Amino acid sequence: GQGGLFGPQYYDAMYIDTTGENLVTPAELGSILGGAVDPVAPKLVNISTRGRVGAAADDKLVGGFVIEGTENMDVLIQGVGLELDGQGGLTAAQLLADPKLTLFLLDGTFVINDDWQEGDAAALSAAMAASGSFVLADGSKSSAILMNLAPGLYSVVLSGVSQSAGIALVEVYEVPE
Repeated sequence: GQGGLFGPQYYDAMYIDTTGENLVTPAELGSILGGAVDPVAPKLVNISTRGRVGAAADDKLVGGFVIEGTENMDVLIQGVGLELDGQGGLTAAQLLADPKLTLFLLDGTFVINDDWQEGDAAALSAAMAASGSFVLADGSKSSAILMNLAPGLYSVVLSGVSQSAGIALVEVYEVPE
């Protein structure tokens, strides 16, 4: 339902105190969204960061996430470039045209995806729809990885194919059952 100031959509929220710390508690976010977030049983379903990927070999976006508990989780990871065109005033000329994702797994191995349709496109499309992520268009150069992951610590690296540069977004979603 619609409550508070905002309707049911996706929002970015950040509270910065006088020391520069980023603080948002579930209760504060629930208050902002009119009770849309359960402060007793909060659940993070998506985390993302946007930044500039450079041409230098070490100029990449690096993110990490943790899966807690004892159960495996289906996770969708996306590296989004040109789909950001027009969002927040961004233009295609500013964006990373061909993002590449590398997911580092618990056993020290890694999974790489360059163009999202190189994977199981049907399963990825279904996961995008179920999770509310960017729906990547046919022929898009953005990247995506869908995996069932065990609890633990994971790292994701977003780079540009052939050391290309531009602004990109790396996102991690829990895919609902």
